[in-house]
Amino acid sequence: MSLLKKVMAKNSDLGITKDYIDYYRTGIDLFDYMNGLVSSSGELLLGVAAGRAIQIIGNSGCGKSTITMQFADNIRKPFLNVGAPVVHYDYERASSKERIMNLTGMTVEQYEETYSLLNSQIHTESFFNMCVELKRAKLGLDPKDPKKIDKEAAAMYSYTKNGHELVIPTPIIIDSVASMMPKEYAEDTEREAGTNMLGAQTAKINGVLLKKLLPIIEEANIIPIMINHITTEVSTSITPTRAQFPFLKQGEKVSGGKAVHYLTNTLIKLETTGKLSADKEYGISGYIVTGTLIKSRSNAAGVPFEMIFIQETGYDNFWTNYHNLKKMGLIGGAGRSFKLSTYPEVTFAQKDAKDKYNTIPAFKEAFDIAVKEAYTKMTLDLDKIKPDDLYVAVEGETNLFMKDGLYYELKDGSYVEVEVEVV
Repeated sequence: MSLLKKVMAKNSDLGITKDYIDYYRTGIDLFDYMNGLVSSSGELLLGVAAGRAIQIIGNSGCGKSTITMQFADNIRKPFLNVGAPVVHYDYERASSKERIMNLTGMTVEQYEETYSLLNSQIHTESFFNMCVELKRAKLGLDPKDPKKIDKEAAAMYSYTKNGHELVIPTPIIIDSVASMMPKEYAEDTEREAGTNMLGAQTAKINGVLLKKLLPIIEEANIIPIMINHITTEVSTSITPTRAQFPFLKQGEKVSGGKAVHYLTNTLIKLETTGKLSADKEYGISGYIVTGTLIKSRSNAAGVPFEMIFIQETGYDNFWTNYHNLKKMGLIGGAGRSFKLSTYPEVTFAQKDAKDKYNTIPAFKEAFDIAVKEAYTKMTLDLDKIKPDDLYVAVEGETNLFMKDGLYYELKDGSYVEVEVEVV
């Protein structure tokens, strides 16, 4: 036995190794692969990690709240047989039962039983205390005696995978970080809102509570999905303002203080980069939204990817996959003669592609295989990316990047080399 193992064997308070972390699919294949990784055993893990926080940032109208609700519902969906819930703290009072049901496809009964939209008398402590109570309930802990465990209660909220006993996930939506305030400030009607001092005080108190949450969310497999806003700082200084994170534009800021970003395992930036019209191409009204992993502890950050956002129904997995297969050259054609290169037997107009997918099993199977193969290759390639391979934002510029000594601009989701006069 090694020295370290001898020491560890004598004292259980020195810590333990958690050597298996499960991953959960979000309902958007492209994101799941972009954030995926290859484990030490060679297993391809897709989606988001158990007991880790996600933060989604972007400007107004890019679908932050929409994708958050869709992520949360899909993460817990495999565990609906045990009533796996979604907890939704709507600090902005912007969501509704009808919108949530429309985006997720939940029945009234499923919504009433498993989705909690909380939008009154809520504050930072509400979120913190909810996590504490969920941990007690899911692990079968006695509030009066933490060492006493109700094994029958704990078994209700556990599952086994690859020989590991795991706790079912509980997504908690925070909408938004900027509107989440400690109780003493939320209930103080005389305190002036919107001031820098109040923001700093709020961030400080929130930070203390959020740091305490790290071991709690990990043990109870709670997945906070936090929505945050991007603001642009206007500087009159000659010296450009340093970007808050790599891959943010110069002057862009995200609220909430350092603790929020410290807690975050995956940070996604959304930006609307194109418009879709019902009378063109795909026959849908919506937007092309470019996502960028600003921070990822499972794969390369800074790589943009495009998703399809439909105004009525939210982010669409099929159309996102179709759009990217087309970009990869696996779907091509014109008029009514578009086809999948690996299954040319079926031709279609683009607006009819989803109907073909839903009604022709052989085409659906070929399409899904093409997605899996293309995205798997992409994930493996991303997993090999080194820091030197990434495009780094040029300080003081809004859309200028460097790689290997050359300059690039981001156009239509791709980096294009440009000439820059160096003064």
